[in-house]
Amino acid sequence: HPQQRCPAQGFSVALSDDGNTAIVGGAFDNVNTGAAWVFTRSGDVWTQLGNKLVGTDGKHEGIFIATGTFMAATVAAIGVYWFRTRHIPLSQVITLVIVLVFGGLTLALDDPRFIKMKPTMIYVLFSAILFGGLATGRSLLRVVFESAFPPLDEAGWRILTMRWAMFFAVLAVLNEAIWRNFSEEFWVSFKLFGFLPLTMVFAMLQMGVMNRHALPKPADNQSQES
Repeated sequence: HPQQRCPAQGFSVALSDDGNTAIVGGAFDNVNTGAAWVFTRSGDVWTQLGNKLVGTDGKHEGIFIATGTFMAATVAAIGVYWFRTRHIPLSQVITLVIVLVFGGLTLALDDPRFIKMKPTMIYVLFSAILFGGLATGRSLLRVVFESAFPPLDEAGWRILTMRWAMFFAVLAVLNEAIWRNFSEEFWVSFKLFGFLPLTMVFAMLQMGVMNRHALPKPADNQSQES
């Protein structure tokens, strides 16, 4: 993101015909997008009228629209899930809260940095939860995904939990590195076409662990007994 330069207040000045109202421009204020101040004169005293007027280069309009749309879509998707199942997984609740908080800050403060930090906070939180579970001797990944994964022994769940915790931590660092050092367009593209493929590839690479630590099926036990 661009560095803030000297506001250059006085870069341009416009004066009304009667000489009692002046508009002073600052070309590099407001993170280099420009701003203007309105002053009125009473006798020999000039007084600023209201707050400064800030401009926009329009480059963030798309991300604000996308943020609002994403917030609405997240609420709708989780609402439909609750309507069908009458419960919401904890991971989805956490995601919803973070999306609404950081999305709301982005729109309220007119600052796209908050929505860019949202993936970082989600990844950090998931990683911290999984590491915290391991520190207390629990595999919280099993609590969330046991119904979706094939039956695994305790060692298998511990390995998967450790790997996913480390993977989420790497994604958090990667997101911070990208949005802070590359253009907004590149960050949006990588968020859509980078994180998802990386996650899918990582998940596929865990198939070896799942196969090695899979519990025997009941049918296998019965055949061995007969």
